[in-house]
Amino acid sequence: MTTAAPVSIAASVPGSAPIFFVVPVIPDDGSVENVFYYAQAGSDQYWEKISPKDLDARRDGGDANGVMLFQPDIEAILQHTHLTGDRLDRSVTLYAGVARTLSVSADPLPSACLFDANRFMVIPVVPHTTRGVILVFSKQSTGKSPTPVFELIATTDPEIKNGVGK
Repeated sequence: MTTAAPVSIAASVPGSAPIFFVVPVIPDDGSVENVFYYAQAGSDQYWEKISPKDLDARRDGGDANGVMLFQPDIEAILQHTHLTGDRLDRSVTLYAGVARTLSVSADPLPSACLFDANRFMVIPVVPHTTRGVILVFSKQSTGKSPTPVFELIATTDPEIKNGVGK
């Protein structure tokens, strides 16, 4: 899998949904998965690190009603970030996400979103809203075939925004 995997999918999302890369790093205490968020930075080789509070559907002038979250492969992460391999948590894979609308909205939005086999998902967000998202990672059991899910681990919640209002 490459970082280009979700680009063709983004074409099917209304508007131009920005893609944010979700990079799990070794957790400090093991109870909550630590995640760094990145976005492509123009023609720069390195991705731009984004605060979890700054994930916005209107990034770079986009007009989408959602954002795409994508877990790139290890090689792409090492190539496009300043992270070293010992910082990356290779034992977890994006599994699901739960979104809650934090600001007032008359538009009903889905609460649960699942990641697909390509490790991406689209989180819908209507104009001038903010949604809190909890990402859930799965940790596979080793030594068994097929490898069953051994554990589910949640993240602290980033905020997905659309527009300027909260």
